[in-house]
Amino acid sequence: MGCKVLNVDSSGAGADKRLQNEHDNVVKHCGLAAQATVSIRAEWFWNCLYGLRGNEDRPDMPLSYREFSVLCAILSKLGNKDLESCTWQEIQCRALGYTTKAEMNRLMPHRRDGAKALTRQQIRSTLNDLERCGFFARYAVGNGEKCFLTYFSFKGLNRTELAKRALEAYGQRRRRRPLRRSDEDKRLAEEQWAAFKAKRRS
Repeated sequence: MGCKVLNVDSSGAGADKRLQNEHDNVVKHCGLAAQATVSIRAEWFWNCLYGLRGNEDRPDMPLSYREFSVLCAILSKLGNKDLESCTWQEIQCRALGYTTKAEMNRLMPHRRDGAKALTRQQIRSTLNDLERCGFFARYAVGNGEKCFLTYFSFKGLNRTELAKRALEAYGQRRRRRPLRRSDEDKRLAEEQWAAFKAKRRS
């Protein structure tokens, strides 16, 4: 796939050398090699690429590069797990290929592709669009007033099951970060939080 996108001939004599040269050019163009890696559906990749190239044969669900990079960011944290938390700061770093804020700040000045970090508002609106289109499910754990941590799943969990498992995972981590919530999340949070506290008392 990479050879097709980059128009690199991977056959015949000297193929290994050509591929190594292309790899070195990409690394040089971006500064230092990024550390966040991801496995993503080929369909999503092509939907983004066709949109960037302006192909006449557009996919049914085209993806902007911003949407694609945010999907990559979440999946680079989630991997093969059923669900995992991911903060907007982690998405900001991982959308650029970095795993931490410190790494991003250190390596960004070396990039030559003009990439810029997404703002919190850009990430929020992009997540809303992707969730509305059914790319993933998410649930923000909290107590009905404050939101502590948002969990994502690409495994088709229903909202009630996701809420239950996210709360269990959060109960093990106990790490808090305030986030904005929907009315539905508040209702589910209150129910799940009450059940969690009742279970701990028993």
